[in-house]
Amino acid sequence: AVSAGLWVEFVLCVALDTLGTASYFYPLGEFVDGGFAFAYAFAIELFFDWPAMALFGFWEEALPYTDGIPTATLAWVLTVCGVRYAMQGRTARAGVRQGKDRGTLLLVDRLAKGRGEALREKR
Repeated sequence: AVSAGLWVEFVLCVALDTLGTASYFYPLGEFVDGGFAFAYAFAIELFFDWPAMALFGFWEEALPYTDGIPTATLAWVLTVCGVRYAMQGRTARAGVRQGKDRGTLLLVDRLAKGRGEALREKR
């Protein structure tokens, strides 16, 4: 089963992809994509800690007429299904139990972990 935090991240990925595709619907949209490409690549790197996918997302947004590729959503699916780690020759990330949310230490999980560590430091 996929946790609620992963579904929140899925919705954020779909929103990112929708924003990237929105450039087709306003004037000078393809020119604005150059600036959005940096933010898009940063978000993918922040969510998934996957530089290769962030680079792909940057070029997908920066190049004209390639905005239809849902890179963030694709990265989410590849990560949650474990395909990303199979492609990289790993089964799961360090510290994540195999079998449950295979290899998915994503943004929501990292934020929750950081909040727990901050609470422990206050004591």
